[in-house]
Amino acid sequence: MGDPELGREPAPFAHECDFMPQSAFVFGWRADVGQVDDTQRWCTHSLHHANLQEDASTFLESHGYRLTVEAEPLVDPSVCPMLNLRSLSVVSRELIEAAYKDDFRLLNFQKITGPEFIHIPRTGGTTIEDVSQKYELWGRRSPRLLGGAKWMGPKHMDVCYPQHVPPSILDALFAGKETFCIVRDVYKRLISEFGYWAMARFPGWPPQFDCNVSELNRFISERLAGKDGYLHNPHRSDCHLVPQAGFVYAWDRKNAKVLAAGGLWRTMVHQGGEIRAVSRGD
Repeated sequence: MGDPELGREPAPFAHECDFMPQSAFVFGWRADVGQVDDTQRWCTHSLHHANLQEDASTFLESHGYRLTVEAEPLVDPSVCPMLNLRSLSVVSRELIEAAYKDDFRLLNFQKITGPEFIHIPRTGGTTIEDVSQKYELWGRRSPRLLGGAKWMGPKHMDVCYPQHVPPSILDALFAGKETFCIVRDVYKRLISEFGYWAMARFPGWPPQFDCNVSELNRFISERLAGKDGYLHNPHRSDCHLVPQAGFVYAWDRKNAKVLAAGGLWRTMVHQGGEIRAVSRGD
C-alpha cells in the first residue's frame, strides 16, 4: 500500500498490520506478492461487527462457553462523534475501495452509494453541484458526464451539455437509481432564464438584453414562439427551455414532448421547501 508515484514500496504490515485487508485474515495472504489468497480459508466463522454482541454470544454459547460479549470500543465514542460514512470525501472512498477491494469482494460488504442528481437548468443545480463536491461529484463535475456537448436534434442549436440532458436520454447513468432534482415555479424559471441572458456572464460576452419589462417580454416571445424558439427548436440554449417534467419523467427528444407514463426513475423532487417522491415504473 505504498505510493508508486513517490517510489515507495508497499508496506502492508506497517502500523501493527492495522491496515491489512480483513480478508487476509479470513482467507490467506501471499506475502511474496502482497495479495489476498482466496484459495485458503483460515477463519471458518467470520462474525459481523455490526451484530457483535448477539452473534459472538450465540457462537460461543453453542460451543459451551457461558459468556456474554459486550462491545467496549477502544476509541471513546465521544471522540469525533460528528463523523460518519458520509464524512468521507469522494477521493477517500475511492482510496478505501481500491485498497480493500478484496474485502468488498469476499466478505460481501457494500460500497457506499448515494442518489444521482438530475440538473434541471435554472433551478439551482449549479449550487447543488458546488456545495456537494467534497462528498459527491454530480452534474458538470461528474466524470461520468464528460465528453462535451451532446447533439440532441437536427438543427444547429440542438446541442446540450451532458449535465443538462434529460435523464431518459442518459439511461446508462440514471436508470434504476434513486435520483433527486429541484423544480421551480414555471414563471420564475423563465424570468431567471431571462436574467441569465441579461447579464455579462464572462469577459467578451456582453448582456444580450436590457433589464426592463419590455425586454423581458420580448425575450419570452422570441425564445418560445420565435423562428428558433422553443416551439421550433426545443433543445436550443443548452436544453434550458426543456420542460422540467421532461427531467422528472421521460423526454421524447424526437417529438419534443414529455412521456409521463414512461419514466423509469424514483425521483426526489424539491419544491417549495418540501421534498416529495415521484415514482415511475416501480
